Amino acid sequence: MKIIITSILLLLSLYVCSQTEKKEESLIKEMIESSIKQDTLSIVSTADYLYYPFNKTVEPALYFSNVKSEIQNNNGIYLLDYKNSFLRLVLSDETGILEIVEGKIVDENILLNDYIHVNMSKSDFASYFGLQLDNTIHVVEMVSGLLGIWHYYYFKNDVLDCIYIKSDYIF
Repeated sequence: MKIIITSILLLLSLYVCSQTEKKEESLIKEMIESSIKQDTLSIVSTADYLYYPFNKTVEPALYFSNVKSEIQNNNGIYLLDYKNSFLRLVLSDETGILEIVEGKIVDENILLNDYIHVNMSKSDFASYFGLQLDNTIHVVEMVSGLLGIWHYYYFKNDVLDCIYIKSDYIF
């Protein structure tokens, strides 16, 4: 019995590590360029993560799956509210998948890709994406190299304080 439990734990840890490595490699592997200006690390990438940080879905409720959020639909534009956080989504004619138009996340219960969240340490964030962030970096900007979408990750005292996502989508 002890061998079976040990084997299961080993397989589970290998699975978790392999999933994390895939996500890390995606952003870095598809990186076009990076630069540092003052306290901001800017990364340009073609990774899917920039379009689908909550995974690909057509169901708005799955964006904030671990919390009960309020969902409003206004002519195909969805607004999700949870406490002080929000996401504005639109169903893409091209992909048939909900895509983020704009969002601000300040509540730690909301998870991006089932891992990234407000109040996580800067070192855990950096490790997840395969980055090296020193104490002079307070903002990580991720820019799509394909279409207009930007992610901003703001750190205060080496803890993720706020996530802001914007796009060039015009209503």
